[in-house]
Amino acid sequence: MPGWPFTAYVVLTIVGLALLSAGLRAVDLPAALGWLILGTDLVFLAAYLRLGDIPPFVFYVLLLVTGVALVRQPG
Repeated sequence: MPGWPFTAYVVLTIVGLALLSAGLRAVDLPAALGWLILGTDLVFLAAYLRLGDIPPFVFYVLLLVTGVALVRQPG
C-alpha cells in the first residue's frame, strides 16, 4: 500500500491546525487558545518529522480540547 495518503493526511491536518490557530487569534477570543494550538501543532510537526509517524488520535484530542474550550467561552 502506498504511504502518501497518510502523509498527505498528516500534512494537511497540521496546515489546518495552523490555520485554525490563526483564525482563533484573529477573532475576539482569548489569544492563549490560538497560541496553544499553534504550539501543539509545532510539536506535532516536529514529532512527525523526527519519528516519521504520528497516531491520528493526537489530532482528535487537540480538536476535542479546542471544542470544549470554545463551548465554555462566555457570551
